[in-house]
Amino acid sequence: MPGSCVFNAFWLTRQEYSTWIAVSDSRTKARCRLCLKDFDIGKMGESALKSHMAGKKHSEIMKAQVNPKITDLLSTSSSRQGPGRIAPTSKEILTDQAENNTIAPFIASSECLDAELKWSLKCVESHYSLSLSLL
Repeated sequence: MPGSCVFNAFWLTRQEYSTWIAVSDSRTKARCRLCLKDFDIGKMGESALKSHMAGKKHSEIMKAQVNPKITDLLSTSSSRQGPGRIAPTSKEILTDQAENNTIAPFIASSECLDAELKWSLKCVESHYSLSLSLL
């Protein structure tokens, strides 16, 4: 049938498409994994892929993937690596090890710990928001 294009498995290996394209339920459609959208390729073929890729929503999602996420920026200091991190001296390491032998300084009392655990479980079971939990 002339003018009827179908999904080409080769597109899954092409660098420009492989990060976002997926096979759809229909042979004449493709699925964008970023936009979570099926779009018709039956009439335009690969041009439909290029058209979708140039779309505003798809472009914004692609840019968002390149930019660092807030969770990456808020990683713990012990997991950060890079030129800005200064290694502790041996004296600091020995001092830290001597002070951190027990967990006792971090626990105020058994009743306080019990109350905090119960409140945490209540928040999870009742689906409370984080902002409510911080009040």
